[in-house]
Amino acid sequence: MRLNVHDVDSELRRVSDFGVFGMEAGDLATVEKVGAYVKSSCIDLWSVVANKHLSKLKRRDVFILTMPASQAIFYDFTSGSDDLYTLARTWASWKTAFLKYVLIPVNLHNQHWCLLVVDLEKKMVFCWDSLVGFDGGEYVESKKRALFSFLKKFTGDEQGNWELEVVFQDIPQQTNSDCGIFCIEFMRAFINGSKAAPELKNQVQQASMRAARQHIVRELKEKEIIEKNADLARDKRERKRPNKFVNE
Repeated sequence: MRLNVHDVDSELRRVSDFGVFGMEAGDLATVEKVGAYVKSSCIDLWSVVANKHLSKLKRRDVFILTMPASQAIFYDFTSGSDDLYTLARTWASWKTAFLKYVLIPVNLHNQHWCLLVVDLEKKMVFCWDSLVGFDGGEYVESKKRALFSFLKKFTGDEQGNWELEVVFQDIPQQTNSDCGIFCIEFMRAFINGSKAAPELKNQVQQASMRAARQHIVRELKEKEIIEKNADLARDKRERKRPNKFVNE
């Protein structure tokens, strides 16, 4: 089985036009500016590009639920369970026998971001939050009925019992308004192999947020996930490049 490439392409088309999508050039300033709150459009575009990257690598173990679906689960589904079933069925087309994890970035009242890590095998949802003091996971907890309903329909296991655990211990904490960058970097770290909270400390740090912002801006502009080692190699090449005007 393979990831449904048509769905990847559909997601890419959805974000291909900034004007239609609602992401304007100014939105990138929320990523570029240290301390700026990152808008949903930026995280959504990054998530779509990351799914494209995973598909290109033939990764079948994980994908990211993009923002329209996340917002629907946590805010917009008021017309009943039939709509939630349709949404779950649509995303189930991405599911393969090898899928183990789903990542869900969650916007909290347009003030904060956290990341949900869904372990399909254990039927556990872990909430990684970079700001212990925001609400202690209360909002996510209050929406777990809709979330679990989605997951039951997504997996096809209506009888399964799901659990939610809000994780603060060992989760890197922000000291600035960098929650959106932390959320993206949590996803990046997970995709790169950091599956548990204690493994994040060497991957996501407040001290590296400025560099992370610059890297993410480049990815958003080029619509491609760029390995950070490639950026480091490029920077080294540029530093070594001779100045042709020195001897002129």
